[in-house]
Amino acid sequence: MREELLIVHNVDLKGAQESEKDDFDYAFDFKQIYRPRGDGSTFVRVLA
Repeated sequence: MREELLIVHNVDLKGAQESEKDDFDYAFDFKQIYRPRGDGSTFVRVLA
């Protein structure tokens, strides 16, 4: 005989995404580190 355990938990995925957005806004972080170069198809790292 094989036993299985299934745990169901309601998770507010949309609410979680909104609350985490500020912590994981990669576009914002990218723009803080890299600047477009020339025609905008390449980027260069900004040294502080």
